[in-house]
Amino acid sequence: MSKKQLRRTALVAALLAAVTTVTAQGAVSASAEPSSAQPPAAAPSAVRRIENDAARSLAVSLADAGWRSQVRSAALSSAQVDVQALAARATTRSGKALIPAVREADRRIAAAKGLAASTGSLLRVRLGDASMRKDLTRCGRPAGRRRTGRRRRRDDHRV
Repeated sequence: MSKKQLRRTALVAALLAAVTTVTAQGAVSASAEPSSAQPPAAAPSAVRRIENDAARSLAVSLADAGWRSQVRSAALSSAQVDVQALAARATTRSGKALIPAVREADRRIAAAKGLAASTGSLLRVRLGDASMRKDLTRCGRPAGRRRTGRRRRRDDHRV
C-alpha cells in the first residue's frame, strides 16, 4: 500500500470512528415542540444506522485531496465539527456534494428521536482520540502501522 493510500485509509478510519451525534439537553428542550403525547423513542439501532450511512458518505467524499485537507484542518481546529456547516463551507465538488446527504441524515435523526424539524444540525465529527491531533499535525495521518525503513532480515528473530 502506498504512503498516500495508507494516509487516506488512516484518516478515513479515524473520521469514521469519530462521527457522532450530539444533542445537548438544553437545545432539545428549547426546540422540542410542545405536545400532549410524547413520540415514541427511536430504537438506538435506527439512529446508529443513519449515523453509519452519513459516515460512509463522508468517507467516500474524502477521496478528494482538497476536501480531505479541509476536513483534517477542521478536525484539528476544534473538538467537534458540525458536519453540515463544514460541508456548507466546502470549496471542493466532493464537499459540496455531501450537503444533501448530511441534511437528510440530520432530518432523519431528528425524526427518529422525536425532535422538532427545526432542531438543526446534529451530526458532528471529531478525532477518535486526542493522540490523533499530534499525529495529524505532524505528518498528516493518525498513528498506526508505520514503516521504519528497515527491512527485517531473515535472522532478526534469533537471539
